[in-house]
Amino acid sequence: LVGNKQYIGFVQGNYQADLTNNGSFGSVHQFLPVIGYNSDKELLENRKRQEQGLARLDSRMANFNDSFALRQNAFTTDANLVKGSITISTEAGQTPFTGGVLRTIETVKGRTIAEYSINTPQVFNWHLGSSDYQIAKGKAGNISYSILHKPTHTFNVDLYHEALKKGIDFMETHFGTGSVDDQLQLIEIHHWQEDRYIFINTIALSEKEGWVANTEGLQEKAYIYQTIGSGLAKLWLQKRLTAANVQGADMFILGLPEALSLQFVEEHLGEEAVGLLIKKKIDKYAKDKNNEPNSEPAPIYADGTEYMEENKGAIALNQLQEAIGKQKFNRIVLEFVNSHQERPKVFMDLYQGLLAEVPISKKGDLRQLFETTAALGGYE
Repeated sequence: LVGNKQYIGFVQGNYQADLTNNGSFGSVHQFLPVIGYNSDKELLENRKRQEQGLARLDSRMANFNDSFALRQNAFTTDANLVKGSITISTEAGQTPFTGGVLRTIETVKGRTIAEYSINTPQVFNWHLGSSDYQIAKGKAGNISYSILHKPTHTFNVDLYHEALKKGIDFMETHFGTGSVDDQLQLIEIHHWQEDRYIFINTIALSEKEGWVANTEGLQEKAYIYQTIGSGLAKLWLQKRLTAANVQGADMFILGLPEALSLQFVEEHLGEEAVGLLIKKKIDKYAKDKNNEPNSEPAPIYADGTEYMEENKGAIALNQLQEAIGKQKFNRIVLEFVNSHQERPKVFMDLYQGLLAEVPISKKGDLRQLFETTAALGGYE
C-alpha cells in the first residue's frame, strides 16, 4: 500500500493543522484510508438535521439495549485492539514520535528515523508527529518518562516534572503497579490542534494548555496538575476498561478521568485548588449549555455532549466520591475496571454500584444530579 498526503495551494475554511513545516501532528486515521462506513460523517446535531429535513434525534448514542453497540468498544469503535510497529522519519534536526516503546532512532542521509513498537493490543487511536523538540527525561519509581517541548518553552517544564512524578505515584498508590506504562511521554504540540490527545503511553498537550502560562497563581498550577492527572487516569482506563458504545460511555471517557484528577489535585494542592477548578468547570458548563443544539441528557444517559460529561459529569462524580469517601470510591472503581465481563461495560452498572454505598440521607440529591437534567446541586 502506497499513499501520499500533501497540501498544494491555498485552502478555504480549513487551516489543515496536521501538516506544517515545523510541528506536524495527526491521527494515524488521517494517513490511512478508511474502508467501510464512517460514522463520523453522520449528522448528530438536531439543528443541522432539521435544516436537511431529517428527524430529530432523541440521543446521539445507542441505548443500553442495543445489541450491536453493546459489543463495540467506545474507545475504539472502528477497530479491535491492535498491536504492531511504526517507523516514522522526518528531516534531520526534528524528533519524530508516536505511541509505544521507542526501539531505535538514528539520522541517515538527512533524515531522522525512529521505530516504535506496540507490544500489547491497544486502543486504535494512535497519533504521530514531529518537531524540533528539546527532550527532558525523568523517573518516578520504576517509570521512566520523557517531556518533549519546544526549546524556548521551558517556563513550566519543572512543574510538569513535579506533576508527572506525583501523578504516577497517585495512580500506582490507588490503582496499582502497572496503572502507568513505562516510557511515558508528555508532548507539546502546536496550538492549532485540540487541547489534548491521550493515546497508548502518551499525553499530548497543545502549547496553549500551560506550556507558556504564568503558573505562579494557585488556579494555574492546579490546572497543570489536573491535565496531567486526567491524562494518566484516561491512559489507565483506555488500557484496562472496555466500555460499551452506548449511552453513558463518555462518563468513562471524560467524566471519570476528570473526577480522579480533582481527587489528585486535592491530595497535593488542597481544597482551595479543587474549588477553583470546580468553579471553572461550572462556568464552562453554563456557557456551553447555552449552545447545545440537542436536548442535554442526564449524566447516566451521556451521549457525547462532551461539555456535559467533562464538567457536570466530573462534578457529579466528585460529589459521589465525597459522599462515600475517596478510598471506597477508588476501590469500587478499581474492582469494576478489573472485573471480568463477557461484554463491554456500561457506566450505569458502575453508577449503581457506587450509589449503593451512599448514605440514605444523600442518595436523593445524587440521584437527581445523575438521573435528571437538574442544575449542579451544591455548587450553584
